[in-house]
Amino acid sequence: MAKDVVITLHVDANKITQISNPSQHDIDNNCEFSDNNHGRIPNGSNPKNFESVVFKNKKVKWMGQSDHGFDIAITEIDFKSGTQLFKHQPPFRGNNSSKSTIEEQLQNKDENAGKEEVYSIYFKISKDREEWGPYYIDPKLKMSRVD
Repeated sequence: MAKDVVITLHVDANKITQISNPSQHDIDNNCEFSDNNHGRIPNGSNPKNFESVVFKNKKVKWMGQSDHGFDIAITEIDFKSGTQLFKHQPPFRGNNSSKSTIEEQLQNKDENAGKEEVYSIYFKISKDREEWGPYYIDPKLKMSRVD
């Protein structure tokens, strides 16, 4: 059951880039998360409430996705609050490409089971050599109680 988890940030870049100075509310309303491990968000809730269940000693990879020819670069992942679940100390940075992803190893600690980390995911939007952002959202990771 334990596996690496891939978290995808889906961005409605077409809407965000039409707003001259998007607020955090604008960003939240035009972004969604999904993952390959049944990540969840309470119905009608903000994407900052998205929770991915992860597994000790496995990896988490973040990637961005959009439509209409926009690219989403994940530029940084940083610790915000809760229990630090990663093997290395954040912030973790992308490689500055227009489709940058970030992948990091989780700690191998039994005492982290059931604990939660709130983190910030920073991203940029680009298309045809134009760039917008960085923007951010603060979702959650929860360490599985199962190996």
